[in-house]
Amino acid sequence: MRKYYKYYKFFAMRLIFKNDKFLYINLFIIIIFIASLSTFYFILEKEKNSILLSAQNTSIKVENLINHAINSIYYLETTINEIYKNRKNLSLTEVDKIKEINTKGDYALDNPNSINLTGYGGLSGDENIRYEMAMALSLTQYFKTVATHNKDFAWIYYISKNRFSTLYPFTFSKDFIFNLKNQNFPIYTQSTPKNNPYGKLFFTPIYPDGVGKGLMTTMGIPIYDKNNFLGTVDIDITLSSQSKILKNMNLFGGSYLIVNAQNEIIGADGVKNFNTQKIFNINDFMDKEMISDTKQNRLIVSGFNYIFMKKLKNTPWKLYYHISVFDIIVSPLLNIISLLFIILLLFKFKKEIKKYDSMEDLLQEKGQQIIQQSRLTQMGEMLSMIAHQWRQPLNIISVKSANLIIKAHLNKVTPELVISEAEGIDEHSQKLSITIDDFRNFFNFNKEAEVINFCTLVDTVLSIIEASTISKNINIIREFNCKEKFNTYPNEVKHVILNLIQNAEDILLEKHIKNPFIKISTYKKDDNYICEINDNGGGIPFDSLNNIFDPYFSTKKQKDGTGLGLYMSKTIIEEHCGGKLTAENNKDGAVFKIILS
Repeated sequence: MRKYYKYYKFFAMRLIFKNDKFLYINLFIIIIFIASLSTFYFILEKEKNSILLSAQNTSIKVENLINHAINSIYYLETTINEIYKNRKNLSLTEVDKIKEINTKGDYALDNPNSINLTGYGGLSGDENIRYEMAMALSLTQYFKTVATHNKDFAWIYYISKNRFSTLYPFTFSKDFIFNLKNQNFPIYTQSTPKNNPYGKLFFTPIYPDGVGKGLMTTMGIPIYDKNNFLGTVDIDITLSSQSKILKNMNLFGGSYLIVNAQNEIIGADGVKNFNTQKIFNINDFMDKEMISDTKQNRLIVSGFNYIFMKKLKNTPWKLYYHISVFDIIVSPLLNIISLLFIILLLFKFKKEIKKYDSMEDLLQEKGQQIIQQSRLTQMGEMLSMIAHQWRQPLNIISVKSANLIIKAHLNKVTPELVISEAEGIDEHSQKLSITIDDFRNFFNFNKEAEVINFCTLVDTVLSIIEASTISKNINIIREFNCKEKFNTYPNEVKHVILNLIQNAEDILLEKHIKNPFIKISTYKKDDNYICEINDNGGGIPFDSLNNIFDPYFSTKKQKDGTGLGLYMSKTIIEEHCGGKLTAENNKDGAVFKIILS
């Protein structure tokens, strides 16, 4: 047995070490899977807590809005009581304007400057009723104040037991008149001593508005003068306004419902097939089991749904929120699947990434070679320009030296002459030295940014190449309109300016332009500093305008153009200096703009 055990152990160890990379991969996948499950659980719990918090905040906001309406009711109750106590001080002028409008005894004020007073059963001459009417009409400003601060209130009104009502906003009697049918509605009957013996705040079932504002519910409170029942003050709220409030608070896409004591839905959002033109019951959208399982102010699972319910303070109403379990799970599940997929892809393509890294190093090396090639080409062109720059000083030095030699042979050398000619030689020697310094500095790429302006940069470039350009009968026009300084890398920008001037010079010579010029302008626009280089060489061909900054694209193939100059210039300005390099045509020729900020 031991003998076989040794063989088993040998083959098992060999198998493990032979496939150790698969073992590590499997272990890695198991670890990621466990970590993913843990992450899924924590994300799910966080999502549930966020939904619970959102539902609780929504219930608080709805409670606050309802309490605002309740406080408005109490405010109007107090106001009516105070006015009624002093009703004998009120004017009866407006009451005298109330007229009967038909043979049935219906009457109305119909004065748009006031809330309308309408009623039925004929006008009464009883003094107490007339003063009550005066009190009801004086409520105009108070109703208006309440409505101004509560845009969701559809109607505000006072109903008297004496068969009349005042209504805000104003409505003509032809559209609405208070009648016996209205007085038998819950908006009044729930306020009577018979149905409301303790004079408490009441809430009505849903009913359709008689003026066409849709389905609504009413909250109101009975009005008493001591123990004498007078009537009720009410506020109507539409289902559409309640639903709009919920829509603005629905952050997670579930379903909100506000339900009254009759289980009617007085507001909803996210509920399929619900509309505010029909009276719905909560059982139309939620199973009885879901409703019965619900606990106050908690998020519980019922079937495949999370349910939240809260009884709204100071009302017989309840707020429900429910969302499918799958809606909550999908988000964290997708996140985990995406994470796993990305990790597996990264692992699978690890070798490819290494391969790409080596290719990137090669490309960077090639890029550096291209840059060096461009610099060497530009250096050669500048040496030719320096030769032009040196020609005049060297000729002058040669002439002054020859003049001294001739004078010496003729014995006409004086101290004054020697000093004069020596000073001239020294002056032009200094010019040669400055040209050498300019050339050396031009190719010294200092990576530190400096504060400088375009005028200095352009003058530095022209100090080296202007003599060469002028010798080719090309006129250089300076138009410096901005000398403000900015922060940039001067030597890199100078290389770009040089390249653009050289390109302009090439095109002018190639096309044999009469009276050729290169105009260099500087100006400021929208906090940007701009150097504009313009020539009169006829412009860039339209079919090439969009490609001139591409690498290896050149319009100078006949002259061995590499197609790297403008590409490198754009790279320097946009990637190194954080600016922009653009090209366009005008009536004279090409216009290149260096834009820095």
